[in-house]
Amino acid sequence: QRIAAIIQEKEKPARSTLVDIALPKWGHRSNGEPFVQLSNTHISGHDVMVLAGGPGTPETLLQIMLILAYAKGRHARRISLVTGYFPLSRSDKDEGSLELALPGLLYRLFQTSCGGNIDRIIVPDPHSPQIVMAGETGVITPVSLMRRLLAKALDDAQKLRKEHICLLFPDDGAHKTFAKPVYSILEAMGIESTPIFTAYKRRYNSKTTQHLGLGTDIESNRALLPNSLVITMDDEIATGGTNISVAKALREVHGVSSIWAIATHGILCGSAVERFTAEDCPIERVYITDTIPIHDRGLNTLIEKEILHVISWVPDLANIIFFHHWNMNIREMR
Repeated sequence: QRIAAIIQEKEKPARSTLVDIALPKWGHRSNGEPFVQLSNTHISGHDVMVLAGGPGTPETLLQIMLILAYAKGRHARRISLVTGYFPLSRSDKDEGSLELALPGLLYRLFQTSCGGNIDRIIVPDPHSPQIVMAGETGVITPVSLMRRLLAKALDDAQKLRKEHICLLFPDDGAHKTFAKPVYSILEAMGIESTPIFTAYKRRYNSKTTQHLGLGTDIESNRALLPNSLVITMDDEIATGGTNISVAKALREVHGVSSIWAIATHGILCGSAVERFTAEDCPIERVYITDTIPIHDRGLNTLIEKEILHVISWVPDLANIIFFHHWNMNIREMR
């Protein structure tokens, strides 16, 4: 309802962009088989945006494929999938005999579900470039929510009178993904002297990581670390292990006393709550969006202690849908 209201208040490029909402009914038959009920109301002849979220549990994946099939069977004019988190995106790298990269398989399953008629799959801050390349040219489209997160964290830091701020990419992948937009964001906000660091690591497999130190464009900036608030930036936080290990290294090696973390996707699974509430946790605040819904996930403790700060991506989602419907450049939202 909030998304529909935002879109319908826009006047350009056309007044009154009408938004219908089709709600499928899910259930299980007596024999345990799933079913979905969805009539052609609001589907037939419409520009249909299927909204989904992660992570990619078996139930979520099946529901997405069933809905895509229904959109095709109910004769949608155009079918697009807008997913807050691309499912199975942590299996984006082939690990030989251990794991195969799965985004390409998932893309083919989604396309097969609706007869190859997905016009676009739009996803915020995908885990790696491999995900974008899993589909045909231009179909999987990334958008960045880093500006919304970084602007909020910087605003909060200024309110708390944090005089010195440093930004840190926790690994080279985060640097490649966010360096260009972060520099643009800082320039747009009139902040030009913020030191930016990259923590380099070697990832041998999904369980073994070695940290190799910090790199920076300006070597003399290292002297600012002990007296600064360091804000780390990444696409996702799962168990929090990588973020906390980097933060501990910042404290032990560089004497940093104040550390915040920013990540688009708050997966926050496993022992994440225990890690971030531990007395020796070096991270004071975590900023995420709600691309992965936070309800019923046991995160209230983090929110109540003001460790976790959740920023709604509903305004961005409304703009994504609006831009796509009118065939405007979604990538400009980066």
